[in-house]
Amino acid sequence: LQDLDAYLEGALAAWGVPQLAIGVMQNEAVLLQRGYGARRADQPGAVDEHTSFAIASLSKGFTAALVALLVERGQLAFDDPVQRHLPEFAVADAQVSRELTLRDLLAHRSGLQPEVDALWAFTGYQRPQLLERLRFAGQAAPVRSQFTYQNVHYLVAGEALARRGGRSWSKLLRRELLQPLRMSDSATTLREHSARPN
Repeated sequence: LQDLDAYLEGALAAWGVPQLAIGVMQNEAVLLQRGYGARRADQPGAVDEHTSFAIASLSKGFTAALVALLVERGQLAFDDPVQRHLPEFAVADAQVSRELTLRDLLAHRSGLQPEVDALWAFTGYQRPQLLERLRFAGQAAPVRSQFTYQNVHYLVAGEALARRGGRSWSKLLRRELLQPLRMSDSATTLREHSARPN
């Protein structure tokens, strides 16, 4: 690790990346925790090992891990139809509504029109409102025929998890993954993340 500082400083400059934080572990021992760069380009304050970053789509991995955890416990199965856990779930095509599985959501193979994803981004809709509006979502392709990236897939999977796990996706994530991994600096909502000073 002795050359890592110089390497990362060079990488930040080469890629034009303003900041990063890194952790290196081996056999459950923390070998390195460090931040590089400034928290904000226009304000003082260095990144450190406690700086919170918005992880955006990396949250999909957390959702998939939660699904796998509940599958391992026998609380649901990857090939369960979504409607088994969210009976109100529907898209415009009734057959797709019945057949779509959790695995289809996680693998981005619903075939829903790409424009459906705009329902989530910056609309201000809450989860129940988004689920309600999905019933108007049409197909661009048959289910399982092609990859169609959709953030809403993971919203639906998260709601199925919440229903099956007996608490919100956010609370389930904290209890099942973040706390056991001692990720105490992690936030589960954008509001919580934005309120942190670092």
